[in-house]
Amino acid sequence: MAPAPFLVFGQMTESSHADQMSLIVPAFNEARTLELTIPRLLEAVGQDGEVIIVDDGSTDETAAVASDAARRSAALKLVSHDKNRGKGAAVRTGMLAASGGRRVFCDADVAYGLKGIAEVNSALESADVAIGSRKGNGRKLLTAHPVRALASRLFASVVREVAIAGYEDTQCGLKGFTAAAAEDLFGRAQIDGFGFDVEILCLASASGYRIAEVPVEELERLPGRRSSVRLVPAAAGMLKDVFAVRRNLRNESGGLPER
Repeated sequence: MAPAPFLVFGQMTESSHADQMSLIVPAFNEARTLELTIPRLLEAVGQDGEVIIVDDGSTDETAAVASDAARRSAALKLVSHDKNRGKGAAVRTGMLAASGGRRVFCDADVAYGLKGIAEVNSALESADVAIGSRKGNGRKLLTAHPVRALASRLFASVVREVAIAGYEDTQCGLKGFTAAAAEDLFGRAQIDGFGFDVEILCLASASGYRIAEVPVEELERLPGRRSSVRLVPAAAGMLKDVFAVRRNLRNESGGLPER
């Protein structure tokens, strides 16, 4: 079993506030990015919300940047993994540590802007799960390299054939959940890597949760920011995750969602 995360700064509460938003930010070596975006993250949640940064075993100053911000704002909490466990594990940790009645996760660069976060949060008024879709309303994905675009299309094809169909964009890094859905789905989730999005969607669909797709616009990357994800190892890991999702769900009583 993976080691438990430990709370570094901020007081987590056990109660769930229906109108409060918890914004979960998985972070691995994101110190420079967080220095720029923490004010925007705090703006996104307003006076009553909370930002939970989950430092996933970073080797840079991510924890220091986040803890310094937490000293200055009671709305910001930092949770740390003692080693890198993967984005899925980081999001799961944040979702289960949150106190908000609505729980949204986004990447440290706030790639879909405050508008995207607000729209996903608003969708939870009538849905249990809200997923950002970069392909909605005819929008195209912003992709740094043609090879990444091809890899994205191939992965989407595998997901449709192996795990779940009917969704334009399973991998958008902006998704939201009601507290009840978050605690149920992430309490059952097992995938630690990038394939966790597919697992969560499969679990939500098989469990009968109301899922809303929210068209969002992907903004340009922050100046000087490059993806830390190595394409080939990440792609191989994601494919492995998808087949693990299929196997895990077949072992559950609900099985795979209907195609």
